Amino acid sequence: MTRRGGQSAWPDKVSRQVLLFLHYVSRQYHPFLPPHILAEIAWDHPQFIGTEQVDNLIQITADPKCGDSQKAHAHLALFRVHDQADDGFQALAHLRNYHTLSAKNSGYRRSADSALFTLLMQLKIAPLLASKSKVLPILITGLPGSGRQLAQRVLVQAADCGPARALSVVPAIMSRFVRQVRERGITRIERQDLLNLQAELREGLCQAESGSDVIVDTTASNFKWSGLIAAALPEARVVHMKADKTTTGWALHKGGWIDPDFGCQHDLKQIQAFQHRSNALMTHWEGSFAPNVMAISGDALSRPSGATAQAMVEACELKWSSHCIQLPCNPDRSWHRYAAYLNPLRRTPRISLI
Repeated sequence: MTRRGGQSAWPDKVSRQVLLFLHYVSRQYHPFLPPHILAEIAWDHPQFIGTEQVDNLIQITADPKCGDSQKAHAHLALFRVHDQADDGFQALAHLRNYHTLSAKNSGYRRSADSALFTLLMQLKIAPLLASKSKVLPILITGLPGSGRQLAQRVLVQAADCGPARALSVVPAIMSRFVRQVRERGITRIERQDLLNLQAELREGLCQAESGSDVIVDTTASNFKWSGLIAAALPEARVVHMKADKTTTGWALHKGGWIDPDFGCQHDLKQIQAFQHRSNALMTHWEGSFAPNVMAISGDALSRPSGATAQAMVEACELKWSSHCIQLPCNPDRSWHRYAAYLNPLRRTPRISLI
């Protein structure tokens, strides 16, 4: 299950309304929902977690018969309840426990990310020339908390297309392509390799489009291969959303079912290293494949002037309209009460990028 920070586990309002209805029914007939459901409810609606549920969650955290997964979800739900109540001390204690328990089974290896990012930055790629395409792909990518949701709202309105969504086809194709590059032990991507990649991506995107000539993909982790995508699909536009390290670090760390591509979430030092490598890779792609790959500040995009929104829309070869800026969005500043705890994110890690 994917949580916010990546994609929501409940993709539409109907699903959330069903969840809340089940919660209401459970309080009438069975007051104790499983902790992972309580954690999901607590994410957006901590006010729905009553005293009985809180007591039950506390019992779960101390029950030796409960597994680490149950206890982790219980701590996550309690974090949200105390965070909503502005009890930062209790909230942080539960968040720490959530990460301690979850990290045991995460399977995350920082060395794997390091090896992948190093390989990608070493690739030598000559982009293909523009050719006729049925679909204009716009990929909005970047770390959680960087402003991807606002960007997708602006671009979907400008494109007048179907709803933006995370397409599994793009990361599936790209991860397979990169794995083959690694297995072949090459760093120079030949023209025929790109032509094959182009055909596969175009076919996958055409199958995913829903009657519009513009498709907006919101897969957060596509920044890893955005340069390869731009080289294979000259018609594509890739938007790297950016925000300060504390904002994106907190979005990763504050808990939930994050995209497995962001398995670093349980440790601040691992988050710090991941941010450093990610930002270096995005900057590399932006420098090599501008203007098709662009950087957009989430903070600047949220300003009421609309200047950044207009620049982004026009860079994506869409028609700007003033209604695109009538989309109020307040950046998440909930990390402020945990600023001291998050101090490690502000330091520059001592790691080699290549």
